[in-house]
Amino acid sequence: MTPADVLRATAAAYRNDDIEWGRDYFINLETGCRCALGGITYAVEPDDPDGNPFLINSEGDGRITAEAAAEFADYLVDVLDAPDAGSRDRYGYWLRDHIEVVGKWNDDPARTLDEVLAALDAAADRYDARQATT
Repeated sequence: MTPADVLRATAAAYRNDDIEWGRDYFINLETGCRCALGGITYAVEPDDPDGNPFLINSEGDGRITAEAAAEFADYLVDVLDAPDAGSRDRYGYWLRDHIEVVGKWNDDPARTLDEVLAALDAAADRYDARQATT
């Protein structure tokens, strides 16, 4: 499984409305907003009873989860001009890592599901294109 596979699986889960996992931190029941990091975690470990995207580690399945989150964050920064890790966002909050980049971009109140799906797909395509040239 590559980071591109994970990003596409995340988008597919959203498109198929599979993200009714009973894990409240993956969806805001009042707004319908969904956690992109939770979707990435779910794509790698759908049966993980915890599945907390904020506990991503670099071992086992956590490694591909972290790599996919990093690829998505890199795409958001490089292509969509999301605030970079190590910079301040428009509210003055310090962004320290890929989790923060994805979370801040995804959690923008104006963000739409279509924008998230397009970004997941484009980040996956970008990863594949880079791999084809190496």
